[in-house]
Amino acid sequence: MEELASVGWEKKKMEELPAGTKFIHANMQGVWGGSGQTGHTGQAIWMTSENDVNAAGGYAGNSGKYFVIEAQEPLKLAVMDEEGAQVFPDEVDAWAPLAQRYGLDGVKTEYDGSYEVMLFDRSKIAPVDERGFD
Repeated sequence: MEELASVGWEKKKMEELPAGTKFIHANMQGVWGGSGQTGHTGQAIWMTSENDVNAAGGYAGNSGKYFVIEAQEPLKLAVMDEEGAQVFPDEVDAWAPLAQRYGLDGVKTEYDGSYEVMLFDRSKIAPVDERGFD
């Protein structure tokens, strides 16, 4: 399907992360709901795996802090076909029909030893801690 190829998801691999899974999120303002590295604001949110605090440092800019986020419900994710292929803010809308068709909460990008999750909205997550970078 051309639609799947255009977003890098031809294999249609999916994964469900359980409630209680923790992530790291940082943004330039250091506030919940602040804009990310690209200046994007809105319901979509990008988070790294809990073990990847260093990646969040790049997103934090001068704010000097990050949030620990916890899934309040299971998260159904599309897994990108290629390791390291991520969803950028201008690509979120292209995922909308697929999210609806497959019941997806977001998209997972795998890296060597860590991962990034982009959620379409924040309804199934909550910040549980705010920390400074050491």
